[in-house]
Amino acid sequence: MAFLAWAVAAPLAVLAASLRLPSESNWFLVHKGLNLAALLLTLIAVILAINNVEASRQFTENHHIVGLTMAIVVSLQVTSGFLRHIKRDVWNIVHRITGVILLSMGVWQLQDGLKMIDATQ
Repeated sequence: MAFLAWAVAAPLAVLAASLRLPSESNWFLVHKGLNLAALLLTLIAVILAINNVEASRQFTENHHIVGLTMAIVVSLQVTSGFLRHIKRDVWNIVHRITGVILLSMGVWQLQDGLKMIDATQ
């Protein structure tokens, strides 16, 4: 789930916004849809992780803490998208910076998750 969110949906959402794809008139619908998909996949991944990790081990590793942080921040990021008309110039800057931070965290999280999988084998 998290892999689909941060290796597929979120980067494609950024690409759609950056390059105005698939077209100038409907890039925003693609951007919004992919970001909503990333949010839902992230929330599902966190719920599954919490349900599948025994209580004494929950949030004991950086991967767990970063994952929960990302879920909270991406929730705020998507929610703020519906408030973009307020202080538009400031909003654009904050939205872009937050997006870059989330994507960077996503790359780290994917790498760390792959290391965790490798360590268990």
